[in-house]
Amino acid sequence: MIAIYIAIFIAAAYGAKLADGSGSYLGKKQSAALKGIFVMLVFASHSWQYIKDLAPNGVFTNTFFLVKTALGQMIVVPFLFFSGYGVRYSFERKGEAYVRSIPKQRVLKLLTHTTPIILLFLCLQLALGRHYDLGFVLSSLVLWESLGNSNWYIFSILVLYIITYISFGVFKDRRRALVSCLLLTLVYIALMSLVKPTWWYDTVISYVFGMLFYDLSETFSEKLTQSAGAWKRGLLKIAALLLLAAAGYLTCVACLKEFSPRLLPALAGNLAAVAFMLLLLCVSLKVKLGNPVIDWLGDHIFEVYLLQRLPMILFTKLGLANVSLVLWYAACIAVTVLLAYLFRRLFALSDRLLFGVKKAI
Repeated sequence: MIAIYIAIFIAAAYGAKLADGSGSYLGKKQSAALKGIFVMLVFASHSWQYIKDLAPNGVFTNTFFLVKTALGQMIVVPFLFFSGYGVRYSFERKGEAYVRSIPKQRVLKLLTHTTPIILLFLCLQLALGRHYDLGFVLSSLVLWESLGNSNWYIFSILVLYIITYISFGVFKDRRRALVSCLLLTLVYIALMSLVKPTWWYDTVISYVFGMLFYDLSETFSEKLTQSAGAWKRGLLKIAALLLLAAAGYLTCVACLKEFSPRLLPALAGNLAAVAFMLLLLCVSLKVKLGNPVIDWLGDHIFEVYLLQRLPMILFTKLGLANVSLVLWYAACIAVTVLLAYLFRRLFALSDRLLFGVKKAI
């Protein structure tokens, strides 16, 4: 089992080289490559749900589970961070026109992309003999419930887009708008802690952090590259912050679960997410990532993220994992890539027809 993470490491490391100062550590190519690596980690994490009862006992499976548990929700942090950073980047260049476009170009477009995928999940589940009432299906279409698809992340992004639209629409001053985004996100965390599991909200601050980091990016890079030892000292400080946040999270879970079983651990988890992203940014300053595999995955992250569970469900139901876990993984990867390619073409067509744009989000 641990071979999955070894393969991901090889895929991530292939073509990597020390940064030479050309290109931005927050640039489109670097961020896409980083997201490509993490969508592979998401795939590995999700796969465990379907094959855990079939995985052979032993050190390799135990190591796989240990790595999966250690990474936890951190595997989605880069997606949230770069979504927030990208929104702020677009706002600074397009101004109020970009804010006004959020309901249509962000929220509505995202819903039009998720709906056909969710309906595909519905068709698969019905074909497998499952039944759902109308209310559940309608709730699934707005990502509140799940038909086997990953839903919490897309739901959170939709809410964060709406928070951004409200904040930047009401407050013309950037600082006040950013404070509003932070406060409304904290309200979202508090409300969701009452009705949903912690993974729905224990990393969402990463989005706001991405928006805030737009103002800090140059200072961050200058501080960490001003001398030979600055980067190492910065890396150690950020690693210490991550460990402290992780310790705080575990303490909240273990000692304060009766007082606040969800909210306090979620706040500690969000702090850990910020520290983890800082660690990744620190590495990005020194290491330039990129190869055809992770570049392609980073460019098709939405499709890969949402579609990967379809073949996992289907091939598990067909018993392919009982025959061979290697064959199951190979089939799931192949079908996910094929579906991602086809749906990207479908979205490009629908975007031209519905929104008059040439490129899918």
